[in-house]
Amino acid sequence: MEPPERKYLEYRTSMGTIYVKYAALEPLSRVGGVIFDCDGVLIDEKTSYDKVIQEVTVYLTHMLTGYTVDASAIKQETIYDIRAIGSFNNDSNTIQLLVEWLVDRISAELDNKVTERMTELRSKNFTEMQGVLQSRGKVSSSSVENWLRDLSGKVAPFSGSAAALTALEEEIGIDMQLTKMVKDVLKPGGRYGESLLTTVFDEAFYGSENVQKVRNAGPFFSFTGKLDEEKLIVSRETLEKLSQYGIRMGICTGRGSWETWRTLGEFSRYFVKEACMFISDYITIDPVKYSYLEKPSPIPLLEALKGLGGDEPKLYVGNSAEDHIMFQRALSSRENLLFAGVTDNDYRRLDYMFENEADLILSSVNQLAKVFQLLREE
Repeated sequence: MEPPERKYLEYRTSMGTIYVKYAALEPLSRVGGVIFDCDGVLIDEKTSYDKVIQEVTVYLTHMLTGYTVDASAIKQETIYDIRAIGSFNNDSNTIQLLVEWLVDRISAELDNKVTERMTELRSKNFTEMQGVLQSRGKVSSSSVENWLRDLSGKVAPFSGSAAALTALEEEIGIDMQLTKMVKDVLKPGGRYGESLLTTVFDEAFYGSENVQKVRNAGPFFSFTGKLDEEKLIVSRETLEKLSQYGIRMGICTGRGSWETWRTLGEFSRYFVKEACMFISDYITIDPVKYSYLEKPSPIPLLEALKGLGGDEPKLYVGNSAEDHIMFQRALSSRENLLFAGVTDNDYRRLDYMFENEADLILSSVNQLAKVFQLLREE
């Protein structure tokens, strides 16, 4: 998609084109603080969270139905289409929708006795769930891919709407009685050790050996974890230059603090700790706070901004629909706030950022220092 003429200044770099909204040039030149999202901005989630979504979806679908699904059939495009709704910042929600959809399709097209299996599962603890029920077969990758393409088509009209999961379930044609049974087994939104979905997700991400350090309980399953496979996107040079420009930096993310600081390592010193909001930390303690704090709620962003202090304009850097919706909602309580969208050279993200008139559009967070250099030289 071409940028609307007369709205954006273009600057080409080796990492991709930078787009700066003409109306944002002056306030961007005065920015004194930046709040970053983590996944897809500071940290590459493709090697961790995206893999966890695939692994846990496969694991839970097999547990609930007895049918094996290849993780490779769960494409990145489907995950993106669900995230583009704007209310799926928590990857557990994405997994829940994927599992509900796959269970629905397996029940409708392959095995109408799936409900009997889930009835049995509801009365079992985690250990019994793993050992009692037998496998019933394998779903072909072509069938799974077709089912998920159908799901992508059904959720596409909700892109950017921040529609709740319950609303989507009703609109996309899932068997609601079957979905209730899925929820009875998964217990979504619960604590680690109580909710099957939360417990499997945490162990698949942290690794069963690490999870006790984070949750002070478990493990209940056996996962190697994906945390150690995470890679940084942001460079030392970027953070150093931003710091030299006098820009204070914070974080607003759905992640927990333990894994974020672990992956950032020595780069953690560049961030003002009072301006770092880790939504998962609060929800883990009290799951009831989920709807209050989870993106696109503006509350975590407003708290992070408060921690930065100062009256100068601030910039929030995100890469998703929920990031932008959160920013928009924060505007009603906060002036002098700008939004930078990171696209990773994905045309769908670029389209979204143009359509929603982001103040600044970057291919990578590592272009940000160049933006401030150019604006301050002017």
